[in-house]
Amino acid sequence: MSDNLRRYRAIRNALTQAYPAQPTGNVARHLQTLAALIRGIVGSKSTPRPPIATKVPAGTKPESRVKRCARWIDNARIVEEMSFVPSAERLLTP
Repeated sequence: MSDNLRRYRAIRNALTQAYPAQPTGNVARHLQTLAALIRGIVGSKSTPRPPIATKVPAGTKPESRVKRCARWIDNARIVEEMSFVPSAERLLTP
């Protein structure tokens, strides 16, 4: 198993466990994308989308991963304060 995949799974599992209820449907999909973004940022040590996409473990082309990240970031329905800040706060507190 590659280091990218191992780290991605660890981040995804931590986000899922920190979420108040078992995520299903779109919420689960959004958590997977968030975990991929976090893994890409950590792995590439930068925030531009193309370097992030090269560190995301997926079977798709890097261009597709860049578009996926861009669509997720630009999605108006995803409200960070309501969806992901609570789980992020749980991950960051000792």
